[in-house]
Amino acid sequence: MKPWGPNNKLIHVVHLRAPESKLPSIIYLSGLGISMHYVKPLLLKFVEFMDEPVEVFSFDFPGYGASESRNDYNTENLESELLLLRQVFTKSRLRKPFILIGGSLGGLLAHLYYLTYPEDVAGIILLDPTPSTVFERESPVVADMNRVRFICRIMARAASWGLLRPVSFLLDYFGVGDFGYFFRPSHPGYIALLMTQTMLEKLENQLRYCYTIPDYISKLPKDATIHRDLPLLVVSAPDSTKKRPRGGLTGEETLQWWRDNQQLFLRNSDNAGFIFRADYNHVQCVLDMELAANATKAILTQIHNEIIH
Repeated sequence: MKPWGPNNKLIHVVHLRAPESKLPSIIYLSGLGISMHYVKPLLLKFVEFMDEPVEVFSFDFPGYGASESRNDYNTENLESELLLLRQVFTKSRLRKPFILIGGSLGGLLAHLYYLTYPEDVAGIILLDPTPSTVFERESPVVADMNRVRFICRIMARAASWGLLRPVSFLLDYFGVGDFGYFFRPSHPGYIALLMTQTMLEKLENQLRYCYTIPDYISKLPKDATIHRDLPLLVVSAPDSTKKRPRGGLTGEETLQWWRDNQQLFLRNSDNAGFIFRADYNHVQCVLDMELAANATKAILTQIHNEIIH
C-alpha cells in the first residue's frame, strides 16, 4: 500500500521489480471490477512466461480492492483518472517509455493514456479491449451498458444494507457460464469483495465517465506527437455476450460489430496488428498470461534498440 492517491490516499500497488532487467517496464491495466487481489497471481505467472527478468506494475484505482475510496465520486472523471495513472507511474519510478497491457476496459484506458501521453509509451497490447464506440448513443450495445450501470447502483444500495452477503456466498460456489469463467480461478471470497458497497459504487462511477470517452477522443489534438510507428497489437475473442442480438442486429452481426470496432484501435499506428482468437472467450483472452507474455515478446521485436537498455 502506497500513499499515492488523491489527497494522499492509500493505493494498492503490485510492483514486481527486476533491477537487472534490460527490457522496458510492463504496466498491466485490468478491466472493470478486477482488483489486485485477483491480478497479482496473474502477474507472477506472466513473469514466469517471459523467461527473462522484467519489471511489472499494476495498481487499484481508489475504490477498488484495498485502495481507499474517494470521499465524493462526483469529483472523479476521465481526465482525473488518466492524470492519476501518470502520477502513480511517475512515483513508482518506472522506466520510460514503457509497454502498456490492457484487458477489456483496461485496454481502452491504456489506449486513452497513449493518446494523452504518447511520449510515455513504447508499445501497447490490448487484450479483447472495449472499443470507445460502445459508449456512443447510437451503439447497439449502449443499452446493455446503461443496464449494467443501473444494476450497480441498485446493488450498491443493497450492499449498504448488508443484503448481498448471502448472494455473494452462493455465487462463489455456483458461478456458471462466462461469469464462472472469471470467478472460478479467483481466490475464495473475491466475489464477496466485489459485492461490497465501495466496489459497486466505483464500478457505477467508472461506467458513468466512460460515456464521455467518445467526446474526449474527438477533442484530442491531431498533431505529430502520436508516434505512427508505435508497436500495437489487438487480440480479439468471441463469447456468448457478443453473440446475442442487440440494437436490431442479429447475433452474428453483433459479433462482427465488436470485431470491426475493435479494429478502430489500429488507426493510431502504422505498425499495428489484429488477431482474432476464435478458440478463446473474453475472459480467457484477458486473463491468459501466457498469451500476454507471447504478445509482449512479439512487441519487443518491434521496439527500437535504444529503448531496450
